[in-house]
Amino acid sequence: MTTMHPMARPATADSERVVAGLEEVGAWFGESLPMGTVVATHATGALGYRAGPSLVVVDVFGRTDEHIARDGEQRGFVGARFVARDYDYVLTTRVPSVAVEDATYTREQQCGINPAYAGLFEVASFRRTAGPYWVTVYVRSALSGHLIDRLDAHPDYEYVSCR
Repeated sequence: MTTMHPMARPATADSERVVAGLEEVGAWFGESLPMGTVVATHATGALGYRAGPSLVVVDVFGRTDEHIARDGEQRGFVGARFVARDYDYVLTTRVPSVAVEDATYTREQQCGINPAYAGLFEVASFRRTAGPYWVTVYVRSALSGHLIDRLDAHPDYEYVSCR
């Protein structure tokens, strides 16, 4: 019945587009960031898989982190997923150098930052060279120049300052 619903095909196409974008961002991170870099994100599936084993990908919603899942702030269900979070634990114990709130592409540059990351991180905005797509990445302030240079060196992404 669901496959016959008029919204089934568009919803599937949207989902496939999001997953493809997560795969691209994950591959970009895996090819660009130094081995051992800790990346905090809300989308660990395709992004983490494509980033590969040289990066540590932490799901800030606790789907892949036992501490967050058991002891984090229980947020309940978001969509079809149960969510917990513990930004303090992520920032002080897991110590990410890179964070990406929503690794899907946007149609315009986003320069805002989640208050949980403000002060420790800077916004780094990248334009996908193929098409009108943008990705917003938070980079740890102390490492920002180095990490932005590494991410910008990839031929598929161009750093565009938010200033």
